[in-house]
Amino acid sequence: MTLPLLRNGIIDMARGHPSTHLLATREMAKSTASVYARLSQSMDHEDADRHPLQYGTDAGPLQVRQVFASWLGDMYKNPLSIDPDLLAITCGASTGLANTCLQMTDPVYTRRIFMITPAYFLAAKIFQDAGYQEKMCAVNEQTDGFDVTQLKYILDGDAVLGDSWPSRPTLAGKRYKYLFYAVPTFSNPSGIVWSVAKRKALLELARKYDILIITDEVYDFLDYARTSVDTPPLPRIVDLDVESLHESPGTAQWGNTISNMSFSKYLGPGLRIGILQAAAKGLVNQWTSGGANHSGGMMAQHTSYYVAELIETGEMTQVLARLNEVYAERSRIMLATLAEEMPPGTRVFGGRGGYFIWVELPESHTTHLTATQILDVARGEGYDVSALSGAAFEVPFDERGWGKRWFRISLSYLEQDVARQGIKLLGQAIRDCQAP
Repeated sequence: MTLPLLRNGIIDMARGHPSTHLLATREMAKSTASVYARLSQSMDHEDADRHPLQYGTDAGPLQVRQVFASWLGDMYKNPLSIDPDLLAITCGASTGLANTCLQMTDPVYTRRIFMITPAYFLAAKIFQDAGYQEKMCAVNEQTDGFDVTQLKYILDGDAVLGDSWPSRPTLAGKRYKYLFYAVPTFSNPSGIVWSVAKRKALLELARKYDILIITDEVYDFLDYARTSVDTPPLPRIVDLDVESLHESPGTAQWGNTISNMSFSKYLGPGLRIGILQAAAKGLVNQWTSGGANHSGGMMAQHTSYYVAELIETGEMTQVLARLNEVYAERSRIMLATLAEEMPPGTRVFGGRGGYFIWVELPESHTTHLTATQILDVARGEGYDVSALSGAAFEVPFDERGWGKRWFRISLSYLEQDVARQGIKLLGQAIRDCQAP
């Protein structure tokens, strides 16, 4: 097996990509052949389920959405059946987030975009592209979720300003006053999993202050610390919204949540397919009615049939089992090596699911050089290892100084023996940076 390295032979612990040999190449080839083998000309006359190579419906093929709805219900052990009409098929989580900004917010009317800090940094560019360059607001992450007190303080402060905010949207349709973006299960970069209490608290605030919550559910099924497949995952915020929507008649048509799920971490990011789920049909209908989506048809028409086939044949279950087995072993090795190589007082988060491990160096080791500067040394000759500085995970214009003591390493890309060597080299660089 060829070991993945950066150019110039640097061990790349920064890259949040899956190992190439873990991509579902064989499964996708089999699924594609199976779907094409049974296609029929009769699909030309079906409005809900168009041919995979034909223009699709706005939300995606009904039969595919039915498969996805049943699968999500099974995976989350959902006590309520999921309505396929609450789903839309996307080109992955990034496109889902971008289209949510386009269809459900208004750069003039929407007051703030809330992002958890440390943040998934590439989401910030999506918000900037949507016109929110100066409206992004960092909300501190705690070990069980977001800082409720801080968010309440900001929202109450905005309410005091009253008439200084635009009173109505400038764009047609429902537009939310706020958008809150987060990754509540195995957050990137910290690996934090939000408690149920924090999920409920955010939904309560969303209903009070007209917030649209969009959560990336992209790592949920990479939960390699779960002791049994029968143990239900924590409920998503969208599940909590659906269950209690009748208690909030003022928001029943729209709800306050979007689950933005992707298959990229399971099958391969090149597929560009995901599932958007909302709590109410009004939101889904508006989300799918945008000009580009209506003109070109659903964003992953072709691919959606193949992924549905993988689910129906049980291949998806096998794919997830393989990934969890591989990542669990990598995590075990990497966490043990970090314990051996990092200085006393280092704190390590994550490693129980998802892709990442988040490391905080002790203050005593960042007095002369910051974590960012130490990582620059580590990339140099004699160490040749790369990790991602905490400075990359700032919310623009609302920084917290994550580059001083923090860095992220990925367990998704490197084989465990290479990752172990990379951590050893990183530990040596940290020790050498403390030498007199």
